[in-house]
Amino acid sequence: MHPPTELALQSSILGDISETSVQRIVRDIETIGFHVFDRRLPEKTIRSLYEFAEAVPSEPISESSKTAVGEKTRTPYRKHTMQSPRYDIAQADILKGSVVQQLLMDPGLQRVAQSFLRCSPILDLIAMWWSRPFDGNARSEAAQLFHFDMDRIKFLKFFFYLTDVTPATGPHCYVRGSSKRKPAVILRDGRIPDEEIYRYYSSEAVIEICGEAGSIIAVDTRGWHKGKPPDAGERLILQFEYTNSMFGQNYPKAAFPKDASPQFHEFVRAHPRMFEGIIDF
Repeated sequence: MHPPTELALQSSILGDISETSVQRIVRDIETIGFHVFDRRLPEKTIRSLYEFAEAVPSEPISESSKTAVGEKTRTPYRKHTMQSPRYDIAQADILKGSVVQQLLMDPGLQRVAQSFLRCSPILDLIAMWWSRPFDGNARSEAAQLFHFDMDRIKFLKFFFYLTDVTPATGPHCYVRGSSKRKPAVILRDGRIPDEEIYRYYSSEAVIEICGEAGSIIAVDTRGWHKGKPPDAGERLILQFEYTNSMFGQNYPKAAFPKDASPQFHEFVRAHPRMFEGIIDF
């Protein structure tokens, strides 16, 4: 019903987005579950997104961060008392960022997403969060235990590292090939402890995806994955999720940002299906 559209070979943050290159990227995602791009975000873009994430309100995910009346505080990340392993920025606030809007218009993301999904893609979720060392324990609510996503029928996530990610600062961990097959004995909803994963997969199959600030990865999170709990520093990530259908999880939508650039206005008007999942028209 919504076949892939013809897209011009314009300049992209992903670098080469020729048909041959896109097919190679999709082949990686379909076989091992992810692709790490050779190209990183420009330094100016990284700096702008980092400063944006410091300035906008964020919300701690930990229950210990609730106030006396049971509500979590929304304040810029640096102003929190650091009582949580993760601080989320609301989708409505992320969408207001001019640099985020610019990234959403990138033709490479759309080209890879629609090639993987085999249809005109829908952007159904954008997310941005800070992670930091907490109590030394992997936290389920911070997605720090292995799990697989079932939010939609088929979907693809792009992660943008906005800080250097090392083994100590919380890399994205993925079990190679697990988006295709999983042992029936652990095929269940919920979080899975590391020892159970290693019982059925070799240590070589579990990949820690590290990278400098600006690194970009595309991931089919129907495979086993987690965010490794940071031991030091902090981690900032931006995430876009594209899907082939809105059947499934019901995420809240955001109002169209009033001060969006004319270019973003025009792009959204030209691609209404792409934005039907995040913007309340």
